[in-house]
Amino acid sequence: RVPPLARARAFSEGVASRDRGQTGVIRARILRTYAGRGGWYLGSEGEVFEEPMRMLDEFFLSAPERIAHPDPARAVAFAVQIHLQAMADNMIFPETRRRGLRDMDDVELVNELSRSFTAYLLGPEPTAESRPT
Repeated sequence: RVPPLARARAFSEGVASRDRGQTGVIRARILRTYAGRGGWYLGSEGEVFEEPMRMLDEFFLSAPERIAHPDPARAVAFAVQIHLQAMADNMIFPETRRRGLRDMDDVELVNELSRSFTAYLLGPEPTAESRPT
């Protein structure tokens, strides 16, 4: 059994390696999309990412620990989406990092994102008092 933090770290390291190895290509695709010229992401993210995202969801849903969310599938999908976006923001566009995070290297980034990922999935369910009204 692989603990969730080890799963999250392996996931983060894989994404970081991919992003670091293809930074220019990924950055160009994102910028082209935001410029409204079409491209790899625009209109195709659901189709392009559906199978890898399904595999990631299954990978995390198969963790032996209980996911502390009333809808584990939604929690995993949400956590994976946020995690991938944070990795892209920090690896592909490092100049957008907040000032206090700019000195983090890839290892530190992977560690922090892995912690936040598992804290969200395995942390205690919010109490009624802590939920927004």
